[in-house]
Amino acid sequence: MNVNWIRQHIEKNLSVFKLEVFDDSKKHQHHPGNTGGSHFELLLVSDDFEALSRIERHRLVYKALNMPHPEIHALAMKLYTRKEWEDTCQK
Repeated sequence: MNVNWIRQHIEKNLSVFKLEVFDDSKKHQHHPGNTGGSHFELLLVSDDFEALSRIERHRLVYKALNMPHPEIHALAMKLYTRKEWEDTCQK
């Protein structure tokens, strides 16, 4: 699994204003069975999140990535609408 695969599936299934994907696997090399490419961090800004709860946003991303996916062990997500991003994160 790699960040390009995740990026492609997000961009294919959701409207994207900002997308960053990081492979965080090196921080988890001590976990049994971790062979790399299994821990990721995702920052996604999308208007698809309008009027959705935090759980609904996560479910939308999981659906876009066909989760559960056997090669993704952990996925940390920061999900914002464009307005939330501009109001909160761009100041």
